[in-house]
Amino acid sequence: MYEGIRLICKLVGYHGTTKENAESIYNNQKFNISVGNELFLGNGIYLYDSCINALYYNIGKYIKMYNKLPKFIELNNSYSILKLDVECEDNQILDLNTYESKYSYIYAMKKIDEIFKDNEEYNDLKFKDGYILNFLIKYRDRHNMLKGCKIIKNIYNKDIVNKNEIKTKKYIQSRIAYEVKQTYYCIINDNCIKRINFINNNKKNYDDIEKLYDIIRRD
Repeated sequence: MYEGIRLICKLVGYHGTTKENAESIYNNQKFNISVGNELFLGNGIYLYDSCINALYYNIGKYIKMYNKLPKFIELNNSYSILKLDVECEDNQILDLNTYESKYSYIYAMKKIDEIFKDNEEYNDLKFKDGYILNFLIKYRDRHNMLKGCKIIKNIYNKDIVNKNEIKTKKYIQSRIAYEVKQTYYCIINDNCIKRINFINNNKKNYDDIEKLYDIIRRD
């Protein structure tokens, strides 16, 4: 039915980073690609589908650096969020949350696990997804799963509270309360990025996160 028709998919993604990095990216309209076998989805440019998740990422980075929840002005002085307009054909997005892609990924994963079973670097990784996807991208001409792919998409459950903390009496056992779903896009071909802009006013999202932190941490 759609033979010969290009179906264009338009996405909006959000990237949290330091203010210095954000200014450099905006001025150049260009990202440096994140590289490493420990990355969730392999080498690429990482985006969230939601501005509040990019803000949550920045808050986490601030807490890790200063060991405290920042005030809004403190966070804005150190970190920024970029909004990206992205376009590609719909068949150039690999969605790892479909049954078909899960089957293909697990099949490839088992093959790669056998190839690298004696590889020390591979075996020392806590999670091997980045290594596996980098391998598949490198040899994508041989693997139908990633042929022509420009964007990899996956959804993760992000812990608001550490699972070890949840096991204590302080928190009610819940599948709903202490996790948020975060959709990641990993762009592996940056020619699909059409525009990069700053997100300037994020106070409402910050207030929502602050209230969530407050009610969870309250004795």
